[in-house]
Amino acid sequence: MTAIRPTAARAATALLAALLAAGCTATGNDAAPQTADPQPREATYRCEEEGDLAIVNRRAAVDVVSPRGVEVTLPAAPAGQHSRYGAPPYALVLEGRDALWMATGKTPISCRR
Repeated sequence: MTAIRPTAARAATALLAALLAAGCTATGNDAAPQTADPQPREATYRCEEEGDLAIVNRRAAVDVVSPRGVEVTLPAAPAGQHSRYGAPPYALVLEGRDALWMATGKTPISCRR
């Protein structure tokens, strides 16, 4: 297993905290509307040696099966957008063909569709 550099762990923790805080304070009216949703409804992302990340995208939320076996539904955070999802202790960021899966206290997992 690869060791995580302290700066990478701090950055991931800060990102997770920001995502979760945004999800707790924003309303649907605060989010900018998105004109296109580049994410497919169902997708599997390969997470290198960790395994696969399976996602069913319901726009306002995603159903996730993580490489670590966690099954969870995460709401958009903040509401109304389609790339960041989270609910303590999990967060997911989707960007193009990339996905970043985060769990509090765990090493973030980078995945690619």
